Amino acid sequence: MLTLRHYLLVLALLLMVKLFCPYKLNLVVGSSMEPNLRDGQLCLVDTGAYRRSEPRRGDVVLANLDSVTCVKRVYGLPGDRFWLLRSAEGDTSGAFLLGARVPQGVRNMVTQNKRHFRLERVVVPDDCLYLVGDNLPASMDSRELGWGYQEDLIGRVLAWRSAGSYPRWTPPPPPLAEPTTTQVLAPPTSPSSLRALAAL
Repeated sequence: MLTLRHYLLVLALLLMVKLFCPYKLNLVVGSSMEPNLRDGQLCLVDTGAYRRSEPRRGDVVLANLDSVTCVKRVYGLPGDRFWLLRSAEGDTSGAFLLGARVPQGVRNMVTQNKRHFRLERVVVPDDCLYLVGDNLPASMDSRELGWGYQEDLIGRVLAWRSAGSYPRWTPPPPPLAEPTTTQVLAPPTSPSSLRALAAL
């Protein structure tokens, strides 16, 4: 028969696991990390990962981004420089992620459509990270919410993989492709702008 002593022992063990185990389970909510992490998928978070090492470009992390706890991928590290293509009409809800260099075709398109587009240079400050979702059109991330701060990282995300010789927790694979100008969250409103973008 279980006694009060047994219950207290179990409670003490659970408390020790909570305090000293660096891993915690987390449920993915939303489609921003598809296809690598899907809505409702269970993942493991190594909360001690960034006490042992610095975050790396490509890491999938659980972080507090503008007071929202979310799973995102590290796109930019301190000192990284890259470009965004945004709407020139005051809409900040989304952007094309262009990378370190702006294709000449994009520059020409912006020059010809200044009423609809603007280029924005991003330089990641010290102690900050630029976090984005793998599924850019469905992701609310640093493009809208601003910097992720290293102190707000909760941990590195591991996903359950059954492929290969044995099932195991591993980091999610990289995105299927590098971000390109075809991955847009907020499409331009002008038909002429859409035609110009489609021609790139």
